[in-house]
Amino acid sequence: MNILNTRSATIAPSSGVLFKRTTSKDSRAHAKPLEISRKDSRGGHRLAFRCVYLFTLLVYLRPHEVMPGVFGGLQLPKLVAISAILIYTASKLSAGESVIIWTVEVKMVALLWTLGLLLVPFAASPGDSFNVLFDPLIKILLIFIMQISLIDTRSRLRKMLGIMVFCETLYAFSSINTFFSGGYAETSSFHTRITGWGNQFGNPNDIACVLALMLPFTVIFALISRGFKRWLFFACAGLSALAILLTFSRSGFIALALASGLIIWKFARGRRLKIALPVIVVVAVLFAAMPGKYKTRLSTIFNPQTDTTNSAQERQEQMLRGVTLAVTRPIVGVGMGNFHIYGIKELRAHNAFLETAAELGMLGLIAFLIIIFAPWRSLRRIERETAANGARPDTEKQIVSVCLQASFAAFIIYAFFGSIQYDSYLYYLVAFSVALRRIDTAEVEESAHAGDGAALPELKAPDRPTRGSLWRSREFRGRRLKAIGGSR
Repeated sequence: MNILNTRSATIAPSSGVLFKRTTSKDSRAHAKPLEISRKDSRGGHRLAFRCVYLFTLLVYLRPHEVMPGVFGGLQLPKLVAISAILIYTASKLSAGESVIIWTVEVKMVALLWTLGLLLVPFAASPGDSFNVLFDPLIKILLIFIMQISLIDTRSRLRKMLGIMVFCETLYAFSSINTFFSGGYAETSSFHTRITGWGNQFGNPNDIACVLALMLPFTVIFALISRGFKRWLFFACAGLSALAILLTFSRSGFIALALASGLIIWKFARGRRLKIALPVIVVVAVLFAAMPGKYKTRLSTIFNPQTDTTNSAQERQEQMLRGVTLAVTRPIVGVGMGNFHIYGIKELRAHNAFLETAAELGMLGLIAFLIIIFAPWRSLRRIERETAANGARPDTEKQIVSVCLQASFAAFIIYAFFGSIQYDSYLYYLVAFSVALRRIDTAEVEESAHAGDGAALPELKAPDRPTRGSLWRSREFRGRRLKAIGGSR
């Protein structure tokens, strides 16, 4: 049996971002999948992927900052990034493949960069705009393009998520150790708080929100693992939650609560009342164990005027300044990287949405919102279709899609309290989500080809992958192909 029978019709998911259904059999000769080319072999360009994998590890471990005495001024991430770009481009061109896969997310990131460049003449400080354009943003765009193209199998997605879990655990251990060894539990105010990992996470709010964003990745591995590994991953998630609390970060606390609540709500369908009671008990115990000053600090979320550090009041004033700039300059903003010139005390907006609108106008804000909500919409579709009662039951895909949604929820809270629109956190999360979407699309098309366009036979429950790694086992694939072959 020819598994990749060229006579099969083009079949694509019926909903989701950038997907269209081909209804006419005669159109299959002209139809091209929007994101997956069938002539492209998934899992190729191994050297390029390894470079991107190493770059991601270095970016999050930041050895040149954590151990400056060992690495000195050697910028390892930059060297690996340049190598990855050269190897990726050469590999793609030699294979006769497109260098860029123009998903809607890639287009919107490119639009942000283009807007920043076009608005340079209108900026009060063109140099600040160029610094953002050619320091973080162009790097983000290039790495993002490579991730979208190279993370095209479950195995690769699992490896990239594994980096995040490893680094998250290191961050959590470091934060907890810093707290208990530095005497921060006895500080009388919040002017002295723990710092994170390297220079990138020197702000406690940053490390708290990044941990909240990465915690759902650990939950993925906990839910798809069994035995000792499952409890080990849950323990790592617990350490991250504890580290977030020890930062005394309000935004981190909200992000943790929202991400955890979304995961529990999604996976507790049908038994939410049973789960609600133990969750309430855990939250109550946790709240009772908090230092009194932390409870007071959290209360300022609802009443900013009671914040004795004046932090909440300053943020509120800065956000009002951002609204004013966005409303008065909706078409031509103040220029990328220029908000601080108009801000109070030369500070940034502490809100990614307002700062984007103020710097790049309403078009820039729309592009930024699409970058966030387009992949989230796809994740919701995958969650519905791969649920137990969905069209294509696949527990692992459902788990990944739900947990990535929780990470997006945590990011939105982070973005509401921080100017992080030009940082890498969002774009890695979007890359993982687009990768899952493309993998799902490819597997649907491969299944359709294997079945010659016919509906695939329904497998019994034991034949479905329920727990384990992010890829189907050889035994399962064998049973699946046997079942498909028997149906023809």
